[in-house]
Amino acid sequence: MEQLLAPPLFHGKGRDPGGGKSAMDISAKLANEGRRVVNVFQKADVFLAAKTKLPDIIRKGRLLSVFSPHIVLRTRLERFLHTTALGSWITRNFWNKLEQTSFDSFALPKDSPLRNTSSNFWGIRINDEGRVNPKNYYSLVNAGQIELVAPARALGFTGDGKSVRLSNGQEVTAQVVILATGWKSSWTQIFDESTMEELGLGRHPPTTDVSIAAHSWDYKTLESAPTMHPENQVQKWVTSVYRGLVPGKNINKRDFAIAGAIFTANNGYTSEVAAHWISSYFQGDPMRIPSSPEEAIAEAELRSAWMRRRYPNMCSWVNESYSSTLDFWTWPQAVDELLEDMHLPSMRSSGNFFTWPFKVIDLKEISTLGEERRANRERARSL
Repeated sequence: MEQLLAPPLFHGKGRDPGGGKSAMDISAKLANEGRRVVNVFQKADVFLAAKTKLPDIIRKGRLLSVFSPHIVLRTRLERFLHTTALGSWITRNFWNKLEQTSFDSFALPKDSPLRNTSSNFWGIRINDEGRVNPKNYYSLVNAGQIELVAPARALGFTGDGKSVRLSNGQEVTAQVVILATGWKSSWTQIFDESTMEELGLGRHPPTTDVSIAAHSWDYKTLESAPTMHPENQVQKWVTSVYRGLVPGKNINKRDFAIAGAIFTANNGYTSEVAAHWISSYFQGDPMRIPSSPEEAIAEAELRSAWMRRRYPNMCSWVNESYSSTLDFWTWPQAVDELLEDMHLPSMRSSGNFFTWPFKVIDLKEISTLGEERRANRERARSL
């Protein structure tokens, strides 16, 4: 049988290659085809899973977003959960329980390397595995159809060229080697470095004082943050892309925008609203946007400072083409901001004082955005 090895053969910058979703999916596919598979990694992605289908209020509602701090805590419940001792205790226990439930759903042994993951609270390396099924990666590992060698890294081929030498001293013979080392930015194939700088797309040192708002993020839930890894302690960690959509220096021209640079757990809903935002921006609709490039850059850099505070070790893991803003769990709050920028109603899943966190967010809520935007545009022209 062929043997698949899915490690990196070199150190991936700011990442733990080989333990991500792509490596797991490839390993599962080949194991299901009856091939022998060896998966080498240092740290695995954390995941959501359950023995039975989770209710829609968890997967499609605001519950997870409420338990994740946002740059602005707009509701009383969010302020309670993230700024009080009791709320912080509830929040941490919620995330810990969610993680343990996912591990236990696949009956992962306590010493399994698949439990050596990034945090589901402090990270964005999180996969949705759904319900347990026998063809899933984790089930195949439990069944012995995928062999794990972890924690380890691949150092290179041995002298005979038939085996791979690992950091733990082990050598693994493989007919096929797959380098699951992550994704590169798609922008580098479109823009050269000078164009990136001219447009304001690349990472750079802060040009504004982003420390002035840091005190407003002294949330209880952000205490005891993980130590920032050396690769994250770099000078160029700021982006100046407003809302993850428009380079701040270009904000007044309304001729350039970016789709797909928002890192979110709900790409469909977020991307649809972002597309309407871009359309309104291009058509010159009345919008709540900065009045100058300087204001837009300051706001974007402030968001970069927030991302660095919220996810200390994630900015170096993602690449520039989808790291303009990391609204992973807080995508509902980010979408609300985009809707309000267009002077459209936000929090469309409705609900009263007690029920709104448990309301399911449905795509039907944004099915009339085109008509709503058109009405606003005509109203503005008639004034």
